[in-house]
Order: sequence, then structure tokens, then C-alpha cells
Amino acid sequence: MTGITIGLEAARRSLRYSPDLAYQLLSDLRVGMDAVNGEMRELVQGLRPRTLDEVGLEQSIRRLAVEVPVTVGGSLEGLPPAVEVAAYRIVQEALTNARRHSGAEVITVALERAGDLRVRVTDDGVGVGTPARGSGSGLSTMRERAAEVGGTCSIRDGEHGGTVVEAVLPVPT
Repeated sequence: MTGITIGLEAARRSLRYSPDLAYQLLSDLRVGMDAVNGEMRELVQGLRPRTLDEVGLEQSIRRLAVEVPVTVGGSLEGLPPAVEVAAYRIVQEALTNARRHSGAEVITVALERAGDLRVRVTDDGVGVGTPARGSGSGLSTMRERAAEVGGTCSIRDGEHGGTVVEAVLPVPT
């Protein structure tokens, strides 16, 4: 951030006598800001959401879901913190994708703990293989989140259309 501040000051000073230099400096700063934004996003995504400590995984997911039905099977108590964060972030990304890209009318979230934690988000939208959904970084991020805790995450077209995001997150006994 300090380097960007220095660069902005240099661009401001050069604006009067060399607009071309100022333009180049600002262009370079834009690239730098994009990199900083990406790093900040990664940092924030890596933090444990405060809501998990305040109200637990179930209520945190319900807060994310807003008007989306959430079903919970089994107890979510005693999950390792890393599993809670992975589940929360996977649901968060799946809901974001469904709301922004799928055109879905119906979205559902299900959490099931029977040994491992199974997380499932479904929608009745356009499906994952369509250009509207694409294969953006959010899809790979969900898979990475699951892998970080030794789990798996699949993203596929639903049997009757739409998209199914399903993660299985191991819970050590």
C-alpha cells in the first residue's frame, strides 16, 4: 500500500510536465491495485468468520441463506474449526453463484452429519456447464476449501437441471 501511495504522489507531480508519464504511472498502479485486491480477498477468505463463534455453524448458514430453506441432520456441535470454516465458505460461494449466475428460482441448503459432514447446495438454474455459469475461480475455490480439510467437493448438473454442489468434509473421531 505504501508503494501505491508513493506511486500516486509521483503521478500527481508528473501530471503537469509529463501527462504521458503520469498516465503510465497510473496504469502501473492500477495493475498493482488489482494485485493488492486479490491478496486482500485471499486474506479475508482465510479468516474465520466471526459469526461462527457468535452463533455456531447452523445459525451462520441460516444467516447466509436468507429465504433459502436450510435442513440440518445430526448434530453440528463439536466440529473442528477448520471444518466449520470450510463448510461455511463452501455454502457462501455456492449461494453466491446460484444467486448471481444461475437464474434459479429455488435454492436449497442441506447439512448432514453422520460421521463426516456432508454439505449440499442445490438450485434449479441453468446448470454448471452453461456459459452463464462458466467455470470461474469460485468453483475451484470450493474444491480447494474441501481439500484443505481432507474432503472432497463436487459441482455438477442436477438430475433434473440446475446445479448441485456437494462437499464431504471428514470429521476426525
